[in-house]
Amino acid sequence: MLLAQPGPHKVPLFNFLGAKEGAGERGVCFPVRIRVKPPLHILIADDDLDKRLLLNTVISRQLRTASIFECDSGKEALDYFLSNRVDVIVSDHNMFPVDGIQLVKEIRKWGSNIPFIMVTGHDELKARAEAAGVDLFVSTADTLQIGKVIADLLATRGISA
Repeated sequence: MLLAQPGPHKVPLFNFLGAKEGAGERGVCFPVRIRVKPPLHILIADDDLDKRLLLNTVISRQLRTASIFECDSGKEALDYFLSNRVDVIVSDHNMFPVDGIQLVKEIRKWGSNIPFIMVTGHDELKARAEAAGVDLFVSTADTLQIGKVIADLLATRGISA
């Protein structure tokens, strides 16, 4: 809890907080509660370093307060997910030893309904991915809009990004 205290201000801070004029330098300090929205925790899973870097850059520019963690395999992403707070997963499909579809199936087995976005150039996988539990299937060509895609998906669930 932060307390507002008079300091080396030109006008004593407590005057802004409603202390009576003439109260002197020792005015009453009021507790100030600041509610800070926790950052959005985004997990990126892709074995392609360049694609991870691009996704990270685009997301961090479009969702400035997001906290982003990168994994280079589906197995690493699953391990991270099981031991950390994650709000959204953005994954590729083609990874080894656990691919994107196996990753979403495992996460859904744990009973999680975490938003899961698959970004891949393999459009023929869309039906399989959605059947496995992927919420949104995004073509690689739309990667530069991924921040908006995440924000829109979260908005449908009543979560502001």
